Amino acid sequence: MQIPTMNTSIETKTIKVKDMKPNPKNPKKHWVEKISESMKEMGYVEPIVLDENDMILAGHGRVKALKENKVEEIEVIIKRGLTEKQKEKYMLLSNKLVEAGGWDLDLLKEFDESLLLDSGFSDEDM
Repeated sequence: MQIPTMNTSIETKTIKVKDMKPNPKNPKKHWVEKISESMKEMGYVEPIVLDENDMILAGHGRVKALKENKVEEIEVIIKRGLTEKQKEKYMLLSNKLVEAGGWDLDLLKEFDESLLLDSGFSDEDM
């Protein structure tokens, strides 16, 4: 099966972190401290997605963490050609789909408890 690309395109570019524009409609709260710690330990891994106007579609928390870590420039993905409604839907889905996935509790039990706690799981989660 081929996924349709519609009349859109994707490219990468390097951009100054300060030039990325937060979406004023973004309702997601972020655990910036934990994202920042993760970046310090493992680097910048998951890319930020911007529209053609440098507005953030996915990655608001990562942008805040990059600013906290005083990163000046980063490579991002630019998604061109989405309608305003599609941009809003992508922003919502990029967060909600991860949240909705849940956890395989049997596999989760196989991880070291200190690693789980360090990754943000609570005693109640375990």
